[in-house]
Amino acid sequence: GLTMAWNIVITKNLFAAQFVDPVTQERKSATWLIVLQYMMATEGMILFVSILACVMGLVLFGFFLWHLHLVRVGTTTNELSKWNYVKWLLKNDKEEGGEEKLAKLNNIYNKGMFQNFKEVFIPVDVHKFPRQLAAESKALQADSGKASAATSSAANSKKANKGKTKKG
Repeated sequence: GLTMAWNIVITKNLFAAQFVDPVTQERKSATWLIVLQYMMATEGMILFVSILACVMGLVLFGFFLWHLHLVRVGTTTNELSKWNYVKWLLKNDKEEGGEEKLAKLNNIYNKGMFQNFKEVFIPVDVHKFPRQLAAESKALQADSGKASAATSSAANSKKANKGKTKKG
């Protein structure tokens, strides 16, 4: 939007134009204020949409930063409001040791900033997970089978060696 408005200013060469004051009929060279007034009079919709887009962009950027904070602390908006309520209850519960309970309160989903971001932006493929578990269990069974075969063959060779040494 602002690029379109700036393109109109450059195309019409508004900063080099002479503007006439409607009251005094005096010619004035262009200033930023005069060019802005001209653009508002002729291209008001483009300026309105541009300003609206800038304001909405700032609001959405703030929303984005808020959600990055929620990821950082490992919580959702709903959980955050519930945590705040629980903390408020514990602070006000001085008779039953609420402050001690508040000190022990811990969010089990907060795994640290980097692990939280990893969990959100590089999620685990839950559809692959059962197959992966099956493949890992087969690999473990194969490894344990090889290990048991190796230990049994080693035990057999030790028995054979003991038999040779006793006979000799």
